[in-house]
Amino acid sequence: MHITVIRHSIRNRGGDRLILEYLAYLADKGHAITYWTNEVNTDFSIHSKINIKKIPVPGILGTILFAAMMKAKSDVILVDLVVMAYFCSFRNHAKILYLAQDFDVSYHREFSLQKFIDVCYRQVLNRLAIPTISVSEGLSQKLARYHPQKLFTIPNGVNLNFFYRRPNDPYNAKKNSVVILLFARADYRKGLDIAIKTIKLLKEIKSQKDWEIWTIGSEKVEIDGTHIQNFGFIKTDEELCSILSTADIYLVPSRSEGLSLLLLQALACECVVVSTQASSLIQHETHGLVSPIEDWQGLAQNLNRVMNDKDLFNKFKSNGRVLAQKYSLQKSCETFEQTLKSLFTNTDPLFR
Repeated sequence: MHITVIRHSIRNRGGDRLILEYLAYLADKGHAITYWTNEVNTDFSIHSKINIKKIPVPGILGTILFAAMMKAKSDVILVDLVVMAYFCSFRNHAKILYLAQDFDVSYHREFSLQKFIDVCYRQVLNRLAIPTISVSEGLSQKLARYHPQKLFTIPNGVNLNFFYRRPNDPYNAKKNSVVILLFARADYRKGLDIAIKTIKLLKEIKSQKDWEIWTIGSEKVEIDGTHIQNFGFIKTDEELCSILSTADIYLVPSRSEGLSLLLLQALACECVVVSTQASSLIQHETHGLVSPIEDWQGLAQNLNRVMNDKDLFNKFKSNGRVLAQKYSLQKSCETFEQTLKSLFTNTDPLFR
């Protein structure tokens, strides 16, 4: 098969990495890959057989115009935003595959943009019946409100042979008994503002443990009176695994998530997860502690609770690894290819 990808940019984000993982697997299986983009700014490895092409019109509007005007000769056009699926449908309706990595409405605060994306969902999932792959059961439940005609769930996966807890601190950076790890990115849906409120409140709660904050990602976090180490973007899996192996708790303050690759990697490395309900994968009191979205008071209380309850902490470490083992990257890639073939080569009536 010949697969064309249209995305505005390739950056250091989990969603970009997932697509590159899928494409690398497909390239190794002999499929031809053409990737149209306006920007390549990533430290992720790009498979040598992926043909990167520059969209001829610059800017986000240029990417949208390109998607709307291009007539693809490939078998499949892969997009991961519902707006792109809608514009691509103008000339390539029968070839589009929409890979839903999150609920796109959550990307924006503006009501007008949220409403426009909501309309795009109704068009793409229901009226146009564009095949859609969701990365988690939780996201599929959100998309179900649009009565999709062709919705499939293929959960994201993690390389379990690589991501596991390796008890060392190569940075020699751990200063206190508990390290709380935070992914710091400015996107509204990631809830960095909620995390800062959580940490400030945690300072006011008396704890038996000394703790510190480590951050990875694009944003630098500073809070008076709190020991924070900002590592920035981590360029290699080796570095990431070392940090996850040293951290004790992974804090997820998100307003919306599809199925975070970093969450799966943290679980695989036995980080205890304290999250909002956006991380629908985590069952409260089984795999970690969960609070309602925007509830920084609950997040702070749950952080304090798990830090001071050794039995609970160890239970979540063990259960987290068991949960991660259900989400194999190899299986995800295999299922993705099988679904692609079924949808676009008409070999299986189940997917027609």
